[in-house]
Amino acid sequence: MTDEESDAAIAKFGCDCPKAINALRQTRGITVGVEGEYLSPAEKITPCTDKKIQNDTLYNNFNVKLSADLGKRNTLTLSTLYLGKDQGVPGGVPIPEPLYGQGYFNSLTDSDRKYT
Repeated sequence: MTDEESDAAIAKFGCDCPKAINALRQTRGITVGVEGEYLSPAEKITPCTDKKIQNDTLYNNFNVKLSADLGKRNTLTLSTLYLGKDQGVPGGVPIPEPLYGQGYFNSLTDSDRKYT
């Protein structure tokens, strides 16, 4: 899958999942699918109807530095850096190993969030 195919599938179908990429390839007359499978021109591929919500991230970063002179040759300095990130990750992540085993497809809802 190329970036151009991904952009074109999002523009045409609102999604760049493998099914949408295969549907795009089929409309272009390409007979090789995303995973190397044969795409028959006789069987029309229907792209997914899910409109994917893109990843959203809120960064909260700040730096604090406190400094005190203890004498002519001594300085005490305290520095801290806070890098907070609140990230929404809708969709899912395909995990190829183990095949059909636990975690084969990490399915997430639109409200799943990761905070670091």
